[in-house]
Amino acid sequence: MIDPAPGTAESALARRLLSQRRERDDLLGPDLFGEPVWNILLNLFVAHEEGRAITPDELCAQADVPKATAQRWIGTLEREGRITRKADPAGVALTPQVAEQLRDLLRFWSKEEGKERKR
Repeated sequence: MIDPAPGTAESALARRLLSQRRERDDLLGPDLFGEPVWNILLNLFVAHEEGRAITPDELCAQADVPKATAQRWIGTLEREGRITRKADPAGVALTPQVAEQLRDLLRFWSKEEGKERKR
């Protein structure tokens, strides 16, 4: 489980989504839902918003994705220009453009969630 940490409203939503996904997997089994890259992106976004570095091994553990799967997705995301590798500390990070795209998506979902509560 990800511990509470400072961040943005969007990173808080990303944390809630990750928590809901873990609960869903615990209750229904992870084999029904296969979106390892979404878990990876959400975890990278949370780290980005909180100004934390994240290594591939930490990302693998936090995303609850098998190491080989995480490594394949990290390679794919890097080739597509969605993430970059950091030399110091050895880690990975979202590109600014992808961080902004995820922030926009999470902000939109947050607004939609607020509209639903008012109904």
